[in-house]
Amino acid sequence: MATEEKVGTVTDYYARIGVAGVALADGPLPQGFSLEAHLGSIERELIDRALSESRGVKKDAAAKLGLTFRQFRHRLKKLSGEPDTPENGDGGDAEA
Repeated sequence: MATEEKVGTVTDYYARIGVAGVALADGPLPQGFSLEAHLGSIERELIDRALSESRGVKKDAAAKLGLTFRQFRHRLKKLSGEPDTPENGDGGDAEA
């Protein structure tokens, strides 16, 4: 049976996966802290790393991140600021 490595804190987790510059110091959150911005920067860095490791092949990058291609494409659009609409080639995924 495989054992999972235990991680004590979020900072320990980020250090273990090698995401640079995202760990917050212990203590109170800084004034003006934005969880959305912080998580967005983490997500962007991991997506960039996956794209680099997969030589720009989005399907392979999605697999590295444990996402479907569709989930990956949605996150790319979200991070780029593009609306996720049928006009942008999303295929009209809205349910009728």
